[in-house]
Amino acid sequence: MPANVDGPATFELVVKHLHTARRLSPVVTVRDLAFLPLAQFMNRNYQEMVRVNEERRRRFPGRNSDTSRVVLAAAYALLDQPAEAAATVKDLLDAQPDFNLSQWRYINSWVPEDYRTRLYEAAKKAGVPEYPPKSSQ
Repeated sequence: MPANVDGPATFELVVKHLHTARRLSPVVTVRDLAFLPLAQFMNRNYQEMVRVNEERRRRFPGRNSDTSRVVLAAAYALLDQPAEAAATVKDLLDAQPDFNLSQWRYINSWVPEDYRTRLYEAAKKAGVPEYPPKSSQ
């Protein structure tokens, strides 16, 4: 999400515009389905975030970024679905064994700070490592 998107009303507008774009264009791109889950997470629509993320994975297999995995794991944690959160974290760490939140630069683009904190804390709850493994430090 762009760094200048900074509040609940704005995130609701992002979702509205993305839905309008999907109705107007017969072509759904991976980018369309990448932004919508992030906006849904910010709006606390975690179940819808999961649904759209699954649609993206189905339509564009192999196009999973670290960010999409972290946000999905966080959503599962907030939905109190620990098995799904753990499976998503495993998928993330299988792809990026040294991934950790303290070195994840993307998190800094989430504004305002309460959104960033909610994502960070939920990702930790899901089991995403906060710091690099001892052997990587």
